[in-house]
Amino acid sequence: MVSGLSSCFTTKKNIVSCDNFRTGYFKYEMYNKSGLGHWRQITILINRNDSTQTEVNSSFPGDTTVYNIKWHSACTYELILKESNDKFVTEYHRNAHPIYHKIVKASDNYYIYKYRSRTDTVYLFR
Repeated sequence: MVSGLSSCFTTKKNIVSCDNFRTGYFKYEMYNKSGLGHWRQITILINRNDSTQTEVNSSFPGDTTVYNIKWHSACTYELILKESNDKFVTEYHRNAHPIYHKIVKASDNYYIYKYRSRTDTVYLFR
């Protein structure tokens, strides 16, 4: 019987802890497969410390979003919008609900997380 989520995941090489992703530089790729809008792919660059996450849209460098980050466990956290000059992000967070994330898989170079009904990947950016 398994009781709870472990803070570490086993890979073929070694054990990777979710704690490795609490701080650092990361990137996230967004793809527009709908054909609507003027973009197909956007890279979001993430700078995270233990309490704040800043995201910069590399396609539109003026679009910056800052979140407060609250860690509930080694592998679960929530993002709360602090400020943004990106109209899409501001509209998305209009009701100021936090976004809960759960890291479900981790490796040396990336982690996979779930939020709401989506699953996405965040890569370490070196």
